[in-house]
Amino acid sequence: SSRWAWADAMVASTTSAPHGDWFRAGLDGILDRYRRARAEERLDSSHPLWAHAKRLRADLEATPIVRERPNVNVRWSFGQGAWARIPWLALLDDRVAKATSDGVYVIYLFREDMSGVYATLNQGITRTKERLGAEAGRATIRERSEELRRHATELGEAGFTLSNEIDLHTDHALGKDYQHGTVAHRLYEAGSVPPTSALVSDLKLLLEAYDRAVKAQLARRV
Repeated sequence: SSRWAWADAMVASTTSAPHGDWFRAGLDGILDRYRRARAEERLDSSHPLWAHAKRLRADLEATPIVRERPNVNVRWSFGQGAWARIPWLALLDDRVAKATSDGVYVIYLFREDMSGVYATLNQGITRTKERLGAEAGRATIRERSEELRRHATELGEAGFTLSNEIDLHTDHALGKDYQHGTVAHRLYEAGSVPPTSALVSDLKLLLEAYDRAVKAQLARRV
């Protein structure tokens, strides 16, 4: 139906190479449609946003800066069984992060009200909270964030904010946990998401900082 014409257009191409302004279109599609979907529609694999996210993941996987990092996996989540308040798209190096519950990774976090999306270097907090308790776990993650910022100086020079002061416009506990784990961030506001070339440049900086953090973590294991 015409209601989903935007989604049909997004998935019409079956080529593996990213198309045109693919990154901005990918983020904008979620920012534009997610709130209504969460309020009115059922989450399952037949939903057009599902195909949209799969295409965005495929486009990221086909990008040279991701392809040249064979340990990095692209994942996304809109929730399980019900729409998540904070949907996300993540890049995880499987040597230090098997899932977003633990370890360091790059993650795009969408505000609950879809007023913007943060590009962040971040870390999972769930496993640490389970091990140490909520308060001690959050404190430990904040300390690790400070340590990880040593690997993120170039991000600061490029205009990222080196702090955990993100505002996901949510009162949900998981949203607060994402904040505690944030190492560096940049906000793209709805309606003014930059073009794909700028988004890819930012992702390159994030992945280079991530490389340095992974290298340091692996060296400590030896």
